[in-house]
Amino acid sequence: MNKPEEHIIQSLLEKHALGICTPEENTVLHEWYASFPEAIIVEKGELKADMKAAIMETIQPGKVRRMIWWQIAAAAVLVVAVSTFLLKPWKPEYTGVMAPKGKGVMKLELPDHSVVWLQPGSTIRYEGRNVELMDGVAAFSVTENSNEPFIVRTPSGLQVKVLGTAFTVKAFRELPEVKVYVESGAVQVSDSSNGNMAVLKADQQLVYTIATHQYEQGNVNAVSLAEWKAGEYTLDNASFAELARVLKDQFDAEIKYNERTMAPYRFNIRITPRSNLAQVFDMLHEISGVNYTINGNHVVITGVSQ
Repeated sequence: MNKPEEHIIQSLLEKHALGICTPEENTVLHEWYASFPEAIIVEKGELKADMKAAIMETIQPGKVRRMIWWQIAAAAVLVVAVSTFLLKPWKPEYTGVMAPKGKGVMKLELPDHSVVWLQPGSTIRYEGRNVELMDGVAAFSVTENSNEPFIVRTPSGLQVKVLGTAFTVKAFRELPEVKVYVESGAVQVSDSSNGNMAVLKADQQLVYTIATHQYEQGNVNAVSLAEWKAGEYTLDNASFAELARVLKDQFDAEIKYNERTMAPYRFNIRITPRSNLAQVFDMLHEISGVNYTINGNHVVITGVSQ
């Protein structure tokens, strides 16, 4: 292996140890490993000796008399990376999907035939029946499989586990809460701090506060809340941060506002597929006194009339 190839492999091994290799880079590493003349199987007890032997071989005086310390360190890093690559189980390879802003709700069928609806601007990644909602809102209609639960996780550590049901998870990156509500069936909600928190059934909702790991459970009209899958958005007692996020994604808009000024206000509004951005802000002005300037899809909030 020539020097450029060594450099590439070392870089890829270090990325693999951190869990950030792309599928293409993992393929390169697999091919490199498969090119060895015989399988390398090491036990943890043998690993230290293998590492020591490899490093000592690198610094044998008879082989390289002018070896400098950064080269020794580089050799050690490579051996550690190789050992990590050989001993560390392969992480599942996730498929990432982002629903484009301004293009309406995206409907996606997963490999197990479960169905996902994504609000514009929402991002998920999935592998089998494991889904991570990275940002946004996703609704799920899950194909029942008693042998393998369907699990949805969020960056806050919240986990929703089901066997077969229909439910929605709302986890906007910039908002302090995660919401889960169930249309049919039941889900088990847990987090990394509290463990199992609640079992939600049809027309029940859980609101989870990320900072405190506290939650509230209550009843909702889940079918009405799920109308967003058809492009009908009903926001009830929503913060302006949530409203602005929905409008940004729905209309691919830029909305500038003072967070501190708008934080005390709550909004009730219904947005239909026939609405446009100007109409929505006209309603907000008439109903809630929101003052604004608009130029195409660029909106600046100037305050709220009392």
